[in-house]
Amino acid sequence: MAAQQSLRGVTEQLSAAEPAAGTFDYVGVWQHPIPTALVLDPRLLPSEKLVWIVLRVTMARPGAVITPTYDYLTAACSLARPTLAKALKVLQLTGWLRAGKRST
Repeated sequence: MAAQQSLRGVTEQLSAAEPAAGTFDYVGVWQHPIPTALVLDPRLLPSEKLVWIVLRVTMARPGAVITPTYDYLTAACSLARPTLAKALKVLQLTGWLRAGKRST
């Protein structure tokens, strides 16, 4: 119950926040919040897995159009901005994340 309230609060904050430079599509099965393949993927560092997990939690509903900001992600993951940028790029290159164009 507390987790749902916390997630609801994060969702509201993200809805009011400025979006990041682009959008990201969730690649995975919605019934599996954290895919085993992600956890076991030897190409990913723990920080990159954490970024994927935080993105998944913030976009928890199918069809949700919530794009977390870099500021939110750096705070939520306790990462520096360049480390976050690298993690997002690695997730894209390994197929765990697909970048989209920012809609206006």
